[in-house]
Amino acid sequence: MRCTSVKPFTIRIFRLMVSLLFCGFALSQPLWSQKAPDAVSAGTEFLTASLWSFVDSAGRTVQIPHSITKIAPSGPMAQIFLFTLVPDRLIGWSSKPAPELIPYLPQRMRNLPVFGQFYGAASTLNIEALITAQPDIIMDIGERKPSIARDMDDVQKRTGIPAVFIEAVSFDSYAKTYRTLGRLLQKEAQAEKLAQFSEATVRDMVQL
Repeated sequence: MRCTSVKPFTIRIFRLMVSLLFCGFALSQPLWSQKAPDAVSAGTEFLTASLWSFVDSAGRTVQIPHSITKIAPSGPMAQIFLFTLVPDRLIGWSSKPAPELIPYLPQRMRNLPVFGQFYGAASTLNIEALITAQPDIIMDIGERKPSIARDMDDVQKRTGIPAVFIEAVSFDSYAKTYRTLGRLLQKEAQAEKLAQFSEATVRDMVQL
């Protein structure tokens, strides 16, 4: 599902999943103790001492930094996945978190800038705020549309910032999304915990 067209029912269900992820994950490791990656995984292709190539879900080969510590989400779906995996690396919101979530956020995250919608006819991107925040990468997560490669190329060209798309089609695909993000961000172990929890949550939802 594309970040610009998430259905209300989907949002409610995924919010439930996020709440469950918080509860389950808090039992194993503090959410705010993430660290930046130390090295890229085996099998990646080095381009320079600080860049490597990554093939995203749109089939685009993107040159990204070896160390990714600052990430800008392009939409609500990317915001949710990144918030549950690497919250300390988020440097802004695509849209302001719901008021009921604000009290549970660290003070730093409450005051992050809002970048707006990155692309499409209803784009509200505040490109000055985005460039000022100096992200290492822009992340888009959602359904793969026919125009996604062109959209991401356009965002990358306009901002000069590497832009990567990771597919998330349905609830059943979210575990794969987490695992792909884990490889990209060098958080494989953490992503695997979330992937397994996501799979278990989907199984429980099916039984309701």
